[in-house]
Amino acid sequence: MSVLVESRSEEAVVDLVEEPMVKKVFYHTFGSGHKFSGYCQPIMASSPWIAEEKMFELHGKQWAFQYLENEFKILQKQGLVTHKMLPLVETQ
Repeated sequence: MSVLVESRSEEAVVDLVEEPMVKKVFYHTFGSGHKFSGYCQPIMASSPWIAEEKMFELHGKQWAFQYLENEFKILQKQGLVTHKMLPLVETQ
């Protein structure tokens, strides 16, 4: 969509570009003693805050850390994370 903007010195066309909401996968781990200790909960969401809200909804406050997908993949390659995956949850 373009909008015509008039100014004293010139006319300019300003493009209004809406970026589509790009969803990313965020990975969440659980602390020791939790029934899902050793597992990872992947959540697809448009922001880390939405993923965190979903994590609280699903598992309460008994979880440990949230990772971006690229961070989690690096930790996996380094052998620092060996968690089993729970089913992917997608937010709206």
